[in-house]
Amino acid sequence: MLQEMNTALRPIIGVRGVEALYSRSVHITSTQWAMLAASTAPATPDGLETGALQSLLAQCSPAEALACSNALLNTFYQLLSTLIGASLTERLLRSVWGPPLSSAPAQNTSP
Repeated sequence: MLQEMNTALRPIIGVRGVEALYSRSVHITSTQWAMLAASTAPATPDGLETGALQSLLAQCSPAEALACSNALLNTFYQLLSTLIGASLTERLLRSVWGPPLSSAPAQNTSP
């Protein structure tokens, strides 16, 4: 999902912008998940290098890896929302995140 977020944001804020958001998100989330402090993501011409993060998460239980990655993704989303606003963040990342959780499910109107 990070690579998809990178793809969606890179044309707008650039590789360095995505890297800065990711690095800040890791820093903030590492206060809750100390193992993230060892995760680095240098920018490459194609975007983020997430190999270190994947290696760290592979060493965790599935539940712990899911909780940690969810915390990191939510921090990234919230940080971006703080910088550019919730509405623009939602529009930019809609293809990655899908519809908002608050959206009502589609209703079947056929008889």
